[in-house]
Amino acid sequence: MRVWLHLADRVLSGTFLGLRPGGQVHTSAGSYLAQVVEEVRVPPNWAALPDGHSFLAVEDPFLRGMLRGRSPRSFITSWNQDIVIVGSRDALLADLEERISPATPAVPVGTLASIVRPLDLLGERKRCQIPGWRSVLMSSRSSSAAWSEWDESPEVAVLDGSYAVSRWLEECRARLVIAVLDRTESGLEAAVGALEQERAFMDPIPPAEIAWEPPAGCELLAYRSRG
Repeated sequence: MRVWLHLADRVLSGTFLGLRPGGQVHTSAGSYLAQVVEEVRVPPNWAALPDGHSFLAVEDPFLRGMLRGRSPRSFITSWNQDIVIVGSRDALLADLEERISPATPAVPVGTLASIVRPLDLLGERKRCQIPGWRSVLMSSRSSSAAWSEWDESPEVAVLDGSYAVSRWLEECRARLVIAVLDRTESGLEAAVGALEQERAFMDPIPPAEIAWEPPAGCELLAYRSRG
């Protein structure tokens, strides 16, 4: 059985091998005294967490700034697949390395990935030890949806690129779907056609109801279900 252990300064994942004399929890990733183990979880099979451990960056000033001074511990150790990002894997990984800054003076910048926290950031699980996740990446070329093995559909799906929109818009059952298109990319007409077909059965959302101002050169189209 695979287990995920939360200790004071780190988390680790591995195969549970039993209890050793002296009260040690024995796993393929190491053995620890039961009294120092703060939490034990059983990962879902689809997560396929690798053996290893990760130290908790609870004093990260960037994360504290983004969380408005709250401790990042619960944020970085949570398991949450409410957000699925669909697109070209290479392009998504490059976008996640973009540097952002909280609206707090004297706080250093950090990467978008440290907030989005995808389950498999690098695509190489042995190199990517993470204590928790806030989203899941999915290649738009996948033969099946990432959420097909989940008990519930994701809350938010981001479809990045014309192929992701054309391929997955109809099958996506997320409460909120965000489609991101570039006027210069190939396959744009098909993606726009899919969006217009979907819009025919929806009601438009007035810009005044959306708390976001598109930057120069961008257009925003929003609609919601009539149900």
